[in-house]
Amino acid sequence: MEIAEKTLKEWKTECLFAETFGFSILLRICKSIAKEVFRQKREFLFAFLVIKSIDYFYLFCYTFGKYKKRMAAISFLICCFLVRLFRCTRMGGKVMNLNQLYYFKTLAELEHYTKAAEKLNISQPTLSHSISSMEKELGANLFEKQGRNVVLTKYGRIYIFYVENALTQLELGKNQIERLVSEGGGHVGLAYMTSVGTNFVPGLIAGFLDDPQNKNISFSCYEGNTKTLLYNLKREKYDLIFCSMVEAESDVEFIPVYEQSLVVIVPEGHPLESKKKVTIQDICPYPLVSYTKESGMRRIIDDMFTKAQIMPNILCQFEDVNSMAGLVAANQGIAIVTDNPALENYHVTKLELDTPYSRRMVYLAYVLNRYLPPAVEKFKDYTIQRTKEKR
Repeated sequence: MEIAEKTLKEWKTECLFAETFGFSILLRICKSIAKEVFRQKREFLFAFLVIKSIDYFYLFCYTFGKYKKRMAAISFLICCFLVRLFRCTRMGGKVMNLNQLYYFKTLAELEHYTKAAEKLNISQPTLSHSISSMEKELGANLFEKQGRNVVLTKYGRIYIFYVENALTQLELGKNQIERLVSEGGGHVGLAYMTSVGTNFVPGLIAGFLDDPQNKNISFSCYEGNTKTLLYNLKREKYDLIFCSMVEAESDVEFIPVYEQSLVVIVPEGHPLESKKKVTIQDICPYPLVSYTKESGMRRIIDDMFTKAQIMPNILCQFEDVNSMAGLVAANQGIAIVTDNPALENYHVTKLELDTPYSRRMVYLAYVLNRYLPPAVEKFKDYTIQRTKEKR
């Protein structure tokens, strides 16, 4: 549509130009344009035909003088049309389209022309021609042979980064439009920390979908640590997230919705197993299995040890509580984790943590001043209202 409007504007400008200027000037301009085409693109036959056509118009106009102005205008417009056609057919063929980007990405993943063509449901010659056109336009080889396969060249590895980003953005745009135009339904992109994925989030979604008005709303759910969740939230990969509070995120709204207890887990038969409560001083002699530094829980645990003026003996770091519990069950240390029903699946013992900081708040987060589709807004309001009632 944009190209058509631009072409129409150009055409109107050419018509006005043709009606305003004199006969011989227009013809000279026409021939100059054709010669420029020849000079720039070396398309001899095309330029020759344009020039000869103008010459015939020139002769015709002088023979029938009363049509001079009209024929001059026609001559100029035909030349402009031919030049525009030349641009479309000769130069436009070099402009990459969306399919070519998908072809390039698929070939880069599979590294085999036949397999890539089969996956794309096109012929191998079509794929080869498409890649060759891209390489010709970019002026660099994107692939090189390696046995029966092909691999990305240095230039291909650079280009694939931008292609993947472009396709991701296009997919985000497509999803956004689908969410906006959905009637009586919609979609919620939700992400959360692993510790709330066992009971809290499933309970929220189940309660929300129990309402008949929400039965056509779908969810996509993802897990991750707070740092990753916030990064992808701001890139619009998610609509809402459940995470820890991060003070420096001024463009993100954090709403407290759920409080988790912190517990110490020890392997069965551990010296601390007989205790009901343990302090930071009690656990400091033992190797600690902890969260990674990107996790919101890691900051809470580090703060506990800092206030107790104790340096923890961290043995291993994990992103999720399941891996931590598995290593503790294997008698490789102890851990401070959020209380989770999934811990019952491991041979560990839960001990109450005797410290004023033995609880962690979970927040519902979303980007401020960003439009939320109706379905997302509805789930956000439901979550806030339900958690207020339970607290």
